[in-house]
Amino acid sequence: MRIPPRVLAKIGAVPVLIAVFTVLGAMFTNFATDADPQFNLVYLPHAVVCALLVVGLQQFTAARLPAPKPSPADPSAARDRQGYLRLLKQVREQARLPRFDELRRRAAERGLDYRRADFDEIAKGRLGWLAEPERAEPIIRAFLVAHEADDSTVEKWIDAYHSLGGRERPPPRRSRIVAGAVISFAAVVVIFLGYLVYLDRYIPEHLRRSGVTLLSVYAHRLPLVVGAGGLPRARLGGSFAHVEPGPERLWDLAPVKRDGAFHHLIRSRRSGLCLTPEAKRIAQGVNLTEAPCDESADQLWRLSAKDGTIAVTAPDGDYCVEPNRGSTDAGAPLTLLPCDPSRRNQRWLVSDRLPGDLGGTIASAENGHCLDVWGATGRLITWDCHGRDNQVFTYQRVTGGNRIRNGAGCLTVDAGLTLIRRPACTGAADEVWAFDPRDAHDRWQYWEIKHVASGRCLELGAPLKPCTRSNLQQWRTPDWLAHPSAPDPAR
Repeated sequence: MRIPPRVLAKIGAVPVLIAVFTVLGAMFTNFATDADPQFNLVYLPHAVVCALLVVGLQQFTAARLPAPKPSPADPSAARDRQGYLRLLKQVREQARLPRFDELRRRAAERGLDYRRADFDEIAKGRLGWLAEPERAEPIIRAFLVAHEADDSTVEKWIDAYHSLGGRERPPPRRSRIVAGAVISFAAVVVIFLGYLVYLDRYIPEHLRRSGVTLLSVYAHRLPLVVGAGGLPRARLGGSFAHVEPGPERLWDLAPVKRDGAFHHLIRSRRSGLCLTPEAKRIAQGVNLTEAPCDESADQLWRLSAKDGTIAVTAPDGDYCVEPNRGSTDAGAPLTLLPCDPSRRNQRWLVSDRLPGDLGGTIASAENGHCLDVWGATGRLITWDCHGRDNQVFTYQRVTGGNRIRNGAGCLTVDAGLTLIRRPACTGAADEVWAFDPRDAHDRWQYWEIKHVASGRCLELGAPLKPCTRSNLQQWRTPDWLAHPSAPDPAR
């Protein structure tokens, strides 16, 4: 069954508009959250779902409404030639759109000539032929007869045609065009603003994050903490293995809208207080502390996904959090300095995907057990993950791959290709490992870990084996760790 173009337009226009507004609204979200206002494939599922819901609602409603009974086309209702032609096309639609060969056969039975060109004049909505009565009358008569109209009906149509005389459709007035454009624009604006109102209520809940850590990209992923006792100043915490208790490094981010953009209160889970400049003064060199949350301007932080800064706004500009004097040591106090995109020590990572206290572990994708340095032997085994020092590893980029460090030592292999840890890194070629990323998940990164000197891969429960890409040779590290192929932040 052929669906008329007007019906298709009605079915498709609204879903398309909904999809467009959904994507535009999602891009507006980027403006409000200080990210790049750019198209993102993440927006498409929301848009497609909205469009499908609208189409489904249309079809559901249409299926339950009684179908209107078609009324015979009345030629006397035509006010101009455009209206007359529209009524002729209605006659064809009511006749269930018979094929042209059938129409020509019917006309021939009544002694009339009905040609394809005549049919196209009506079917394609052309008006020129109606201005020539000597040509128009035979076409109208043959068309109606072919559609099984009786003689009285045909004459009624002919009389209606003559009564029109030279009347054509009057050109639209300029005021009507302007009014139509204004109404259309107003409708688009109202729909878009309505969607933004919805986003304005949706965004705060979307931006709210609980139990996150703020990790310094510059200082080897050390967390931002505010310790108890003495002056509760903000500082770089220790490693994730066991130096800092959990609540010290966990924060809740509560969105607050101010001046058309969203900022965050950074609330400590340990104390319930918010990260605040000391003396509530925003200036260069001021240390950070915590204070009761009051949503004042000095507690509203902008966490930028674009450049990784944690910034607060003062009348003379933005100030960003960074370790004092560029220190990368645990315990270094944090201060405010003017924001500068070129300063690496102002970059932070907000993460809520930390796997408990596992630290920088290397775990098997097969059974989840972690690499573990077995006492003073220096040999490595797999053991239940506990996150203590003998299961914590860091990476250093070197020529040809990466060194895997544990404390002061580096991972290598002995003569039997058994994995061991040297007491101290020597810089030898047999300490170099290559990482082949296999698959990215929401929480973990999976790797094949290859010993460059031997060309063999680390395998669960066995010495190094030829690389087979089996699951026994897949290892995972938390995704907040630096990519092993990334430059060493300390270099």
